[in-house]
Amino acid sequence: MNLKSFILTVVCVFAVTISFAQANILNAKSPEEIGVKTDAQILMDNDKPLEYG
Repeated sequence: MNLKSFILTVVCVFAVTISFAQANILNAKSPEEIGVKTDAQILMDNDKPLEYG
């Protein structure tokens, strides 16, 4: 039973990852736009260093 649950979880995570990966490809109007972040993605991308101490 645990193996069945594990396999189902892995398949679901894999399916979600693929669906998010295709979003940029489906919205691109030219090949140059593939992989380019939108303004909303840039605003949400807050990968700044955390304050220390």
